[in-house]
Amino acid sequence: MAVFEESKWIWAEDNRKQNDRVVFRRTVTLEKVPKNVTLYAYARDSFSLFVNGKPVALGVKRCAAYDITKLLSKGENVFGFDCLHYGLAANGCALHEESGLIVACPAIGVYSDCEFRAMRPFSQDDGEPRPSGRFWGFNTYTDGGRGEIGNVFDPEFDSTLFTDAEEFESAEDVAEEVDEESTALLTNAYLGLQKVKRMEKETNGATVIYTVDLGGEKICYPVVELSAMGTERLEIKSDRYKTSGREDDAREYFGVRSVYVCRNGAQRYVSPIAFCGSKLILEAPNTVAVKSVDLRVTAFKTERVLELDTNERVGKLIDKCDNTMRACMDGGILDNTDRDRGCDLFALSLFTRSALYTYDDSILPLIKDALLCAAAGENGKLVNYPYSPLCEEDPIASLLFCSSYGGIAAYYYRTGDEELLEKTHATLCEYLLQWGELHGGKLTLRKGGKGDAGYNIDRELIAVCLYYSAARFLLETSFASGNTDYAEELQKRAEQIAATFENNYYGGEYYTSGKVCDERANALAVLTGLVDESHTDSLVRVLAACNNCSPAYEGFVIEALGVLGEGKRAVSRLLSRYTHLIDSESTVLPESFTFIGSQCSALSVSPISAYLAGVCGLRYTGAKAVTFVPPEMGDEKFVAPLCNGSMRFVRKGDGAVIDNASGEEIDLLLSDGAKRIGKGKTKI
Repeated sequence: MAVFEESKWIWAEDNRKQNDRVVFRRTVTLEKVPKNVTLYAYARDSFSLFVNGKPVALGVKRCAAYDITKLLSKGENVFGFDCLHYGLAANGCALHEESGLIVACPAIGVYSDCEFRAMRPFSQDDGEPRPSGRFWGFNTYTDGGRGEIGNVFDPEFDSTLFTDAEEFESAEDVAEEVDEESTALLTNAYLGLQKVKRMEKETNGATVIYTVDLGGEKICYPVVELSAMGTERLEIKSDRYKTSGREDDAREYFGVRSVYVCRNGAQRYVSPIAFCGSKLILEAPNTVAVKSVDLRVTAFKTERVLELDTNERVGKLIDKCDNTMRACMDGGILDNTDRDRGCDLFALSLFTRSALYTYDDSILPLIKDALLCAAAGENGKLVNYPYSPLCEEDPIASLLFCSSYGGIAAYYYRTGDEELLEKTHATLCEYLLQWGELHGGKLTLRKGGKGDAGYNIDRELIAVCLYYSAARFLLETSFASGNTDYAEELQKRAEQIAATFENNYYGGEYYTSGKVCDERANALAVLTGLVDESHTDSLVRVLAACNNCSPAYEGFVIEALGVLGEGKRAVSRLLSRYTHLIDSESTVLPESFTFIGSQCSALSVSPISAYLAGVCGLRYTGAKAVTFVPPEMGDEKFVAPLCNGSMRFVRKGDGAVIDNASGEEIDLLLSDGAKRIGKGKTKI
């Protein structure tokens, strides 16, 4: 990146240290403040930026730019960076072996070099439990008795703890262009210091446990005012600190925690790491008195448009989906916050579909960036966890991603963004061709991936349905993408699957590749248009009665019931399957119905897209093409986002009103025919 040409990568001594934290100061004296001062920064793996002691951005995981003009003054100014480097990714895979910070502020001639002052705060291995390999991050250990107290980025702070930063290699590998506008679109905003309104105190022998209610799902850095005798340990963790293993895994997995060793007297501790959750748990000996807890809160600033005036329990579930998605908008990437870095391709597709039914257009840049990164593989290679080194192919996840029910299709259908197609279409097509020739309309399954965490999974049937859908979607978008090289082969394969599907897979009561009755596979057969309409009644029975799948697929089953005209059964299944998740105290959704695995996962947010598309009948069917089949149940009301606006539907008795405020035309499908409606109110 050109702006960093005069900058050096810097760090404290030894930039290959794992689980490392380094803080930097740079003091600059200004005779006057220029009119426009933009600071650019990037760190491996994240950084927080402070100017004259004031937080500007926290936990940023990408290259970013900030207008800091108003924070500067004539005279001495201090730039501060608090940087974290993991060195080990989740599950022990290496990401960046070398850490580093790179900074450029051309308006005032500041570039990262050995004039920056660096300090590695005292830390030690304080024993179990350490963060497990399923989690990113590491425990931080701050010793107040060693002078690491107060705000090290204040101009008046005693900087004798700092030494000159070490310079490392050049900045050649910082390629992405970035400015204040793109930063605002892609990274979390610092929302300021928020006071905790509710904190409960419980004594357990000589230990005091403080439970802090965050007032909803938050990504935050706690600021604790306390007094102590000295040398006591204060531990901070979130309510999602501990999770259970998946099936056949009896272990417990631990997330990150912040450890602070107190000094004598009144003091203030600011956690250098973020916590994700709805509660914080602080634990210390009874000689420590926690007086207050404030929160430095960060969030991706997108507005929720979706409103549902429906069954109260459905509404509660939808709210938990919203909370879960917000927790995954972390540091400028889409991230399963409780496990690994980045959403896998399956979770990314589910997130995209539901987010586009929930939020205004401010969510679009973040989703597009994640989709482009996910499809950036070489030679047709599609791998899970695009922001992580867990680059193993999961064939089912990859096929979903390529299909009309994947993230690329959902984004294109909502926005009509042909640039996205131009940059991804060839990669997706090449991936489909890697599956080799079809034999009698059947696929030779590729190795890798479990397919689903549920039971009785029919991987072959799921793969065939998704492959067919992917081929159709990529064929449909060939001209819009400017790439017709694969069209003939895609059409041949799609036609071959469609022509042989009934004979290959219909087993008399349901579709199957063998002896397993799999509702998720049959749901995908319905949604991708491969089923014979004469089998509708038997398929409805299967979709309503089988309970094999995990939340990752549950949305497809509910949506398929709605598409088959069984809205009431779709709602009944949704409420039945999600009962425990609705009633739990958690404000977010786990990746399974039995609370194993991740406690906060984008794999579980499909009830939103399932309810809107299946029950409410609002479906994206092409580039900015919206089809609406009005629900016939009760006094249904909802508001949902469309491209450049929203749509409101209100049913009362035998009548209904559609208020289209999007500017996009809607294809309205009624029992007596179809018609296209434009902007404004339409009575039906």
